[in-house]
Amino acid sequence: MTDLAQCVDASVGAACTGDLDLALCETRRDSLQLALDTGYIGLYLPPGVVCATVRNGESDAHGVFMLPRKDASMFRGRYPSNMALRTLVKYPAPGLEQPSKSVESFDEDLRQLADDMVETMRAKAGIGLAAPQVGEAVKLTVIDLSGGFDPEALIRLVNPKVEFEEGESIEEEGCLSFPEVILKVKRPSRVVVSGRDIEGNVVSIEAEGLLARCLHHEIDHLEGVLFIDKVSPLKRDMTRRKISKRIREGDW
Repeated sequence: MTDLAQCVDASVGAACTGDLDLALCETRRDSLQLALDTGYIGLYLPPGVVCATVRNGESDAHGVFMLPRKDASMFRGRYPSNMALRTLVKYPAPGLEQPSKSVESFDEDLRQLADDMVETMRAKAGIGLAAPQVGEAVKLTVIDLSGGFDPEALIRLVNPKVEFEEGESIEEEGCLSFPEVILKVKRPSRVVVSGRDIEGNVVSIEAEGLLARCLHHEIDHLEGVLFIDKVSPLKRDMTRRKISKRIREGDW
């Protein structure tokens, strides 16, 4: 798998290499097909390979790898074993379109919920998951762009808020609450997000590229906004009709 740790930025024509756990490279892709909390990132790239520019207040930009859904089992066993799988809430469940409540108690129950969300996200080979997607109407999201290979990449963000955004990016993304649905969504290319970590400490994250898109998507979930709300009325209606058909056919 070490041959996957090669990322090429077409804008500079250079490559960076390394082991999968150290797959760090600054890159830019204008056509990144993104499934935010579904099974695939970069569907047009070779299986298992994707790079994204990531920045936060404590680290430099670095690339990440995601594996296709069939390799999700590789993510397990890399974090504490007290995690449990949660049932995913699928559209059109009404709870998905309701704003979540702010977290007030940073206790063991909150930490357990976050751990369960990480396990659930990883089981689906995702990179982000919001609490309403497991039936909990609280402002908590988990994000891991490393696919479980780098414990330090795991973000557990409480009461997040977008403080600043700039730029524009239109990319394809998906959502675990919309299985096998891919939509082109316009989002800011750079964001600054404030919030608290799982212990209640104040944090600030500056992000661009993939992480910015993921944060924006998950924070939308906490406000009851779904990615289907961000496409044209025609595309939204077509998608809803396809979903209704799949529900009737038992394929949802």
